Amino acid sequence: MFPDPATGAAQVQVSEVNPPHCARCHGAPPRPVWDSFPLWPGAYGERYGARLSTRERTGLAAFLARQPTHARYRQLLAVQRFADPGTFRPGARSQYAAVAQEPPNAELGIALARLQSQSIARELARRPAFASYQYALLGVADASCGGLAELYPRSLWSEARAALERFARDTAAANAREAQLKSTRAAGGGLPRTARAASSDDALVPLRFVAESALGVDTRRWTLALEKGTYDFTLPPPAAQPLREGLLAEVAARDASVQDLSRYSTSSDGDRYCSYLKRRSRAALGASKEELSALGSEVAEAPSAAPGGPTTAPGAPAGTSPGPAARPAALQLCINCHETGVAPPLPFSDPAELARQLRLRPAARGTLLDEIRFRLSSAAGTQHMPLGVNLSQADRETLERYFSALAYAED
Repeated sequence: MFPDPATGAAQVQVSEVNPPHCARCHGAPPRPVWDSFPLWPGAYGERYGARLSTRERTGLAAFLARQPTHARYRQLLAVQRFADPGTFRPGARSQYAAVAQEPPNAELGIALARLQSQSIARELARRPAFASYQYALLGVADASCGGLAELYPRSLWSEARAALERFARDTAAANAREAQLKSTRAAGGGLPRTARAASSDDALVPLRFVAESALGVDTRRWTLALEKGTYDFTLPPPAAQPLREGLLAEVAARDASVQDLSRYSTSSDGDRYCSYLKRRSRAALGASKEELSALGSEVAEAPSAAPGGPTTAPGAPAGTSPGPAARPAALQLCINCHETGVAPPLPFSDPAELARQLRLRPAARGTLLDEIRFRLSSAAGTQHMPLGVNLSQADRETLERYFSALAYAED
């Protein structure tokens, strides 16, 4: 939306939403397009932390002279900041006083990366498999909780390991191509060929691997880089990876414990945050009882499991209907939590014992059956069960009917 000088400064033309000529570069859904740290060929302040070249200073001075009367650019705010050489390369005084801020290109890159990360996190959260893989995605979002091997069950990791190695090689090749093309663009503008390929961490290799292999999300348009099909997410050194924050918000909306642990966890307490993610991730993805027990028991809350998992308990024959009604598929979520040592033990795979405890075991809201009914209701809020999984109304009602029928069935 800009004034059109041909029809008069007062005339404004509003484009259609996401017009095709914009989508050619920005894609669908649209993404910001901006170069990655530390080189922005063609923009004033092309090199991060460097003084402006003679060519840049001359061009910027001419722009600033025209800006106050320019039909479009006269609306810009705080333009005089760009006349200060310290804007692009902070001097010793501002650094000593700790008041220096990022140069404009890096500042814009961080802001766009934050918005893009929120969009990516929402896209991931909409996928059906997100409930299963949310803890793995969050754990590898900034590499602070170790590699994917620590978040996947052993059986799943053994299947995924070779594929991840191939994925990493393909990513490195794509980013080497990006660095070469970016160097060519830089050289065309008189800059030295200094572009280097992004590191594995800056390419978000494990996170993107989970997104593509498990959730079916195409990550080729995630980056801000001009070169399509590349994976450079490099940010200035002080900047935290914003995708981790976007994923944390999505996971915390389903499991409030994650937010608290992320704020207060320290290395001195055994890093309960990472331990929590590892246990929840492995339980959700079908780890064995022995494997979960080996991870310790730092967290008492039960990990969520994904809908669509196996519907028979370990050791139970397929198709068994042990009780007054066929066992609902969602019951496997309860089994994965409470029969793996992660949550308080409850015999969800033993109908006879479960029926007895539903009637007789005391709980905060009466009997165990009363407690389960509350945890399945909308009134439970963040205390709902299973943690981290939003069951449909139909699934909740099916579980409640099953437990009620089991509790009141004749012995």
